[in-house]
Amino acid sequence: MTHWFLFLLFSSAAACDLCVHQSKASFVTSVSALTSGACGYGSFAISLSGGNLAAGVSSLYKGGAGCGACFQIRCKDPKLCSSEGAKTWLTTAWPETFTNKGSLGHWNSMTMSRKYGAVWGTNRVPNGALQFRFVVTSGYDGKWIWAKSVLPADWKPRVVYDSGVQITDIALESCYPCDYDGTW
Repeated sequence: MTHWFLFLLFSSAAACDLCVHQSKASFVTSVSALTSGACGYGSFAISLSGGNLAAGVSSLYKGGAGCGACFQIRCKDPKLCSSEGAKTWLTTAWPETFTNKGSLGHWNSMTMSRKYGAVWGTNRVPNGALQFRFVVTSGYDGKWIWAKSVLPADWKPRVVYDSGVQITDIALESCYPCDYDGTW
């Protein structure tokens, strides 16, 4: 039996790379449009940021790594929107396997693979409470992040548990920052 874990690691790191991404946006008025999505949040996504959600182009979606990132959207036409813009969460797969070690009194290493977006799965699920540790990488460096909350001993598959993780580091990419000349 395969168990999937939905990690809600809302990352400003993916959003705050200071790169300007030219794209197009649309407004969706129906909550039914949120019943799915590439990130796997489903209808839970409506509770993020007051429902300010977005689908991302490939440079923002980043094969699912951009899921949960917060972006500030600004438009060029002042007749259509204000200069302040709006903040939105990226909610809408690419398999990749990472092996990490966790410690909750003892070491137990297991392989997990990304199913899609923020959803990870494994065929080897230990019994009892679980704590997760992640390594976040950018360029050549990595930083270990511990989930503040432990999954309870009686955890259930397909139930959302808040990891308590908020990544605030900035991962710079090779592009000009949005304020390189002081204007948009």
